Amino acid sequence: VSAWVKSTASTGTRAIVHKLNGYYLQFSAGKLALYDWTGAATCAATATSTDGNWHHVAMTLQSGVTNGSILYVDGVAVKTCTWTPVNQTGTLVVGAAYSGSYSEHFDGTIDEVKLFSRVLSADEIAAERSAGVAGISAGVAISNIIPGSPASVNADAIVETVNVPNYTLTISQNHDLQNGANT
Repeated sequence: VSAWVKSTASTGTRAIVHKLNGYYLQFSAGKLALYDWTGAATCAATATSTDGNWHHVAMTLQSGVTNGSILYVDGVAVKTCTWTPVNQTGTLVVGAAYSGSYSEHFDGTIDEVKLFSRVLSADEIAAERSAGVAGISAGVAISNIIPGSPASVNADAIVETVNVPNYTLTISQNHDLQNGANT
């Protein structure tokens, strides 16, 4: 899970992303934290991140792995936690906690929330943050395409390779868009 957040709330619990009875990425007293519903425990970073500036926050979750879940602020690991949920089928909420009613509302701004289907590496978390700082959009979008005129776009991508040293990734899209057959 990752998101860009900006807040000055230094007290209370402020939900960023909450999955009922599963996990809870939050600010707790201004510090990035993971709440484990099963163990009823909060694992919080030591430094505050609610200084009114934009911060990229992320967490990786590895159920049952001692210190296998990691909290990141601005691409840097700030805390390891042990997390073992019982239920992962609950409601997903951004900006509040939900347990029959909404509470612990986020006080600030949340942008670009991403949920990944696998645990990202520390390098991938740092790359996500770097892409955002550089203004590179998530995904690919090209506006104002003019037939017959070349267009390019910068975008972030995560490419997974397995036991492939020294690889090269090239993406080339060169269709004739003038006749509308390729869109």
